[in-house]
Amino acid sequence: MREQYYHSADRLLSRYNPGRIRRVVLYASGRRRVTERSRGERLRRVLGELQSLSPDVKAGVVISGGETLASTLPEGVDSERVSAMISALFNLAGRTAREQGRDAPRNVKVRNELGYVLLSRVDGETVLAAITGTEARIGLIFYDMRNAGREISRILKEEEGEA
Repeated sequence: MREQYYHSADRLLSRYNPGRIRRVVLYASGRRRVTERSRGERLRRVLGELQSLSPDVKAGVVISGGETLASTLPEGVDSERVSAMISALFNLAGRTAREQGRDAPRNVKVRNELGYVLLSRVDGETVLAAITGTEARIGLIFYDMRNAGREISRILKEEEGEA
């Protein structure tokens, strides 16, 4: 049986129940079935919303324990390599802060000639990274990243609760 996704129902359900996005599957027989979106799809949706809220954000990545959970990196970019570099950056910033007698960093900003790489701790080992252009409004992006981080944390906690 061929499945068709009923996207307008996604929008309707997300408006009235934003925490639990569901997909309505419409079968050829006319029967409907509601299924949960996968964790990766839900995390990519959060990254897409971050990019739509902050147009300066060119790409986003969610990393946990050095593993890519979701990304909106352009094609041709090795997400695992990017994740390893982002994890190393965040760990290095944490080690530097500890050596100076401070707590682990919540946010890290790295600037280069093409723009910024912004890192924000979501919880535990989970990090949200945003790659921006040179004219990015960093404070606004960090604010949007904090809100996206709450949503990411909620999604990951739901997954743990179901497991």
